[in-house]
Amino acid sequence: REGSKLSVWTDDRALHLEVNAKDDEIVAAPNHHLWLGDGIEVFVDRTPFQGINHDRYPVARKTVEGRQYVFAATPATDGAEVVLLKNRRSSKTKASVKVSPTSDGYKLLASIPLEEIAPLKNREGVVGLTAQRCQVSKTRKREVEYWQAPNKESHARRHHYPLFTVEALKK
Repeated sequence: REGSKLSVWTDDRALHLEVNAKDDEIVAAPNHHLWLGDGIEVFVDRTPFQGINHDRYPVARKTVEGRQYVFAATPATDGAEVVLLKNRRSSKTKASVKVSPTSDGYKLLASIPLEEIAPLKNREGVVGLTAQRCQVSKTRKREVEYWQAPNKESHARRHHYPLFTVEALKK
């Protein structure tokens, strides 16, 4: 939805995201597949300089590592609030989320520990990063707001991710 805002910053411990979202009806995911409810998805490429001849994650799994974090705007019906997929497989995470209602939607604060997104095979602290907001209606119609990714396949493709240097990750 137009009018939503994303802010991203780091400190010496975590990558932080703040989303101010306009949403008149916050819908929970029916289970731990949080992308089926309202929330944000964050995609991190820990190997942005590896396998650059491969755009698709399934093809490049042996040379690249993608991570997909999903933060729920409201807990799923099974209680899930944060999910991490490593190369599209579920994994444990210490990422956290805090959501508070606003007059026209919600404010979501998410944190991802830097050790979970530390670059592999590059000492410059460079990661690829993109994010999108999911909004689902009660009838389960899904709309996605893309902040950076015009091709709309961040879960499967990586070449459009902007690159960022995280000072705390330089070695």
